[in-house]
Amino acid sequence: MSIPTVLIAEDDSVIAMAIAGVLEAQGMRVSASVRTAEEGAAELRTGRPDVAVVDVALADGSDGLDLVRACAAAGTPALVVSGHLSAQDAMAAGAAGFLAKPFDYLELAAEVRRMLARDPIAGAPLTV
Repeated sequence: MSIPTVLIAEDDSVIAMAIAGVLEAQGMRVSASVRTAEEGAAELRTGRPDVAVVDVALADGSDGLDLVRACAAAGTPALVVSGHLSAQDAMAAGAAGFLAKPFDYLELAAEVRRMLARDPIAGAPLTV
């Protein structure tokens, strides 16, 4: 089984490093950590991450929901982390999950694992 890869879109470098540290400690690999939706969309095309963790308010006025929409179009589940948005708004943009800031980092890791357990093509739970 391959190591799951995660794209992090977060403009606060301290938060991005903390997210990366927790996910890597859980056996995942961060494919990239980006500061804008545009950088994230480019990484979606080249890195093909299994999951994305996306803040809404990104650097240079970049809107994380644009990246969430790109993730949905690419079939990559996105977990939105934000203190500026409701879960309903995140889900309406195509997010597969939502955590309000401030969040518990272990809860974030559990949510990413939950998304990895879903069918990456259909986005539906795997059935056995």
